[in-house]
Amino acid sequence: MSYTNSNYTYIYHIAGSCQTPEESVRVLEECLIARKMAVREYEHALKVKENDIAILENKIFELKDSLQIKKVELEIEKINIHSSVDNKNYEYALEEIRFINECLKKLEPFCMWYDGSMTKEDGFQLAQREERKFLLLERAEISLLTNGRVDSETLREIKSHPDSK
Repeated sequence: MSYTNSNYTYIYHIAGSCQTPEESVRVLEECLIARKMAVREYEHALKVKENDIAILENKIFELKDSLQIKKVELEIEKINIHSSVDNKNYEYALEEIRFINECLKKLEPFCMWYDGSMTKEDGFQLAQREERKFLLLERAEISLLTNGRVDSETLREIKSHPDSK
């Protein structure tokens, strides 16, 4: 696990690059799942490291050679050094989870399903249509600004969109 995203990145690049609040929620929920998995993996790795340290400490008592004892002590130290870095990453992942949950709470009231008129899954499906429409319009706008015209592929996609008139 490692530091992945800053709050700025979540707001302006991950959720902020979406065209609808529903898509922002969907993308942030994917990020949340990934962070939760990283936390679970860390917790498992921590248990494995604790077990490894216990085994190595028991091994020290069995050894007679001071050189072998030093070697095992260095292995324990190496595990502890890696753990200190992992602990910071773990704490950061927990902070990311907290921040993503905070963002989701703020976005939910703007979503189609918030009033209970539809399920979240139906809202995601309906939002895909809006998301695609806004992405096509954005692509056309960029094309107009850079080339002075809308390229034929973008125009074809705009015309084939259900909301095109």
